[in-house]
Amino acid sequence: MGSRQLWVTDHIEFRGGAALRPNVKGPMMEQLVHFHDHFLYNTLATDLYTNTNAGTSDELIVSAAVGGQCRFKTGTGNSETMMLCTSLNWEDDMYARCEARIKLATVANTHMFFGFADATTYATPITPIDYDGGTVANGATTAAGFVCDADYESSSILCDGVGATVADSGIDWADGVWHNLRMELFPDAYANYYIDGVSVARVEDAIAVSGTALCMMLCVSTRDTGGKYVYLDRWDAWQNQGE
Repeated sequence: MGSRQLWVTDHIEFRGGAALRPNVKGPMMEQLVHFHDHFLYNTLATDLYTNTNAGTSDELIVSAAVGGQCRFKTGTGNSETMMLCTSLNWEDDMYARCEARIKLATVANTHMFFGFADATTYATPITPIDYDGGTVANGATTAAGFVCDADYESSSILCDGVGATVADSGIDWADGVWHNLRMELFPDAYANYYIDGVSVARVEDAIAVSGTALCMMLCVSTRDTGGKYVYLDRWDAWQNQGE
């Protein structure tokens, strides 16, 4: 019998006995390079992550939550910034893609960037793509991701890239709501954006300098005053295997 290939465009659901016992015979061998964290350890692994707490009272911890969770508490001063990122292992030429489940506790006092960026830290208060005071200020030479900034478009979830024309997803972030954010990069520098499994934008020239080594990064900043919470339940990054 010849080989067969099965295309799945939604999901596979195991039911009946298949849901009650091991249901895969043979090793699951994922072809893509895959980074994943549900934050089930007691502390952040310093060999996996770089984190920068630049504010006066920033706090980034692995929170004791069911299923695992990483909790950001922003600094009390305006524009104080925190960053958590992986190593510079990712590249648009390798079809890099990232996804995270994130909750903003108080949208009106928060800036958030999630996506790929070209450095593991940026000078405070600049994040890879930042609208502090309502005006864009890119810390990165090249970066692409989701931005929600109380200083710009209030609670809109924006699909952005350094030097690209920003696209509004049409979704406003509400306090205490979880969203799954996913972005996919392509070798010709464009990016596709998805929120909660639904396509919301395609941004041309999202990657300003194609072929640059990138990290997956979550940045949060205080807008106005008072520390605010941002929760990261899980995140993943994938890309094609290297040569």
